[in-house]
Formats: sequence, structure tokens, C-alpha cells
Amino acid sequence: MRRFVGLVLMGGVLAVAAPSALAQKKPEHVTAGPKEFKLLGDFMAQAKEIPAELRSVDEKKGKVVVRIENTVATDPDGFKNANEDLRQKGEHLQNLQKQLLQHQYQARTRTKGGAQNNQQSMQNLQQQMKKAHDEFTAAQHKANPHNYQRTTFIDYHLALKENAPVRKMTVAATISPEQRTKLKGKDKSLPGYTAAYADLKQGMSIKLQLEVPKDKAEVKTTTGNSSTAAEGAEAKTADPATAEAKAPDAKVPATRTPDAKPPADEVTTPETPSTTEAPVVESQPRPVVKMIIIPAPVTKKKVPAY
Repeated sequence: MRRFVGLVLMGGVLAVAAPSALAQKKPEHVTAGPKEFKLLGDFMAQAKEIPAELRSVDEKKGKVVVRIENTVATDPDGFKNANEDLRQKGEHLQNLQKQLLQHQYQARTRTKGGAQNNQQSMQNLQQQMKKAHDEFTAAQHKANPHNYQRTTFIDYHLALKENAPVRKMTVAATISPEQRTKLKGKDKSLPGYTAAYADLKQGMSIKLQLEVPKDKAEVKTTTGNSSTAAEGAEAKTADPATAEAKAPDAKVPATRTPDAKPPADEVTTPETPSTTEAPVVESQPRPVVKMIIIPAPVTKKKVPAY
């Protein structure tokens, strides 16, 4: 995912301001349904390993719950225009600062009368800089990339493939080369080193390798985020003769006077429109986890102080 940054004027230097320092929209949290599993298929087509956050894992039951972040752009043109406006306001503010530095230098070399005029120009420049700085700050908040994208955290309930391995990409630096070779395991094609399910902790960052089962899966009929196995073919229509035999005897309407109230069982109520969602049919089996990888810890780079 592309990382966008804004510009902040600090002490005469244009420094980088991380988007996390600006206001962010609260992300959504959903449980994966048919639409989200289709999106997971798109992730699988784009990358061999999918980054995720581990929520829970049960090796005995062969189940794992992971949280995957999905960020999509909502207004690319608006973000582009906001960044162009931010760039222009940043250049204007920087030019004003250069002019102020020039006036400060000239104030040391001019006569007394010229210095007074120069002092007035410096005051005007400072007022312009204050206004330009306020406009730049407003443009910086407007150009925040989080204003032009939507982030959703999706919880996927996945099955573990039988004997799905857990691997880790780092080991202690004190381990000897011979021990490292042993920790790689018998299968040299697997990445990293051998690890155990006990090494997996809730909330840790992991990477998943998924695959779609080759066996033809049972077609699932789903509504919303829940799914149940389809019951097969539709029920056959009952024999008309049998249906007629089972039908109750028709009631003869009783005669009543115009002022008489209808019986309670004859009182009709207005029909309520059905709100049941149309079922969504999943024709493909859902992917399973064939490997869990514990990536190397991310080292934070030191940002130089200005």
C-alpha cells in the first residue's frame, strides 16, 4: 500500500509529517461472509503470503481466526487535488520565509532610516507568514490520505490444512550454524525455521499461505455472514390427489346479521412485506491455511531531529 506524507515547515526546513499524526477515520470491523471471501481470493491472486493479525488458533480442532486489513481509495481525484493545493501553499510559505531571512540580513547593513523601513516590511512579512501558515495547516489536514480511503478489518474463520506447519523467520543470534541447519527441518523448501503452535500468540502479526481444496466442496447457501450447507434439490411437489385427501373439510360460512361482528379467526391483518435477504450461493470451496509464518520483527528507523 502506498504511503503518503505531508509537508510541515519547521525552522526553515520542510520536514515530513507522518499521516498517523493527523486525524484518522475509525476503521470498520466485520466478520467475513461470501463477499469478503471473494475478496480473500483476490488477495491470494496478488500475493503468495497474506499479512494478518492472529486472533485465535486451535490446533486440535484445526481452526484459526485471523484479522486482515483492507484499505481502498474512495476519492483518488480529491486526494490528488488536495495534495497539489498543499504543495502550492507549502511553496508559498517557504518563499515568504526566504524573504524574511533576506530582510533580516539587510537590516544589519542598512542605515538607520533604511532599517526602519525594512523593519516595517519585516512586520508585514510576518503577518503574511502567519496567514500562510494557517492556510498550510488547513491544507495539510485536508490532504490527509485517511480522508480519501476506507479501512476495514475483516475477521476470517479459516480451517487448518492437516499437518499445516508453523515457521518462523528468525532465531536467536547465539545459535550456532549447525543448530540453525537443524532448525530448518527436513523439508528445505519451507521458509525460515521450524516453530510450534505454542509460539503463536493472540494479536501477533503473521503471514498466511492459503490454498483452495482440490476436492469438490459442497455448495453452500449463505445469507449475510452466516452459511449453511444446501439441502440439495428442491422438494418435489406433492401429489394433487394426496393433497386433496389431506385438505381439511371446507367450512360453510355462517349467516349473520349486518350488525354482528366477525369472529376473531376471520379478522384479517395487513400483510407485512418480507425482509429476508436473497441467499448468496458460493460455488467454490473456501480456502484453507496450509502454512503460518511468523515474520521477522520490524525494526523502527530512527527519525533525525530537526
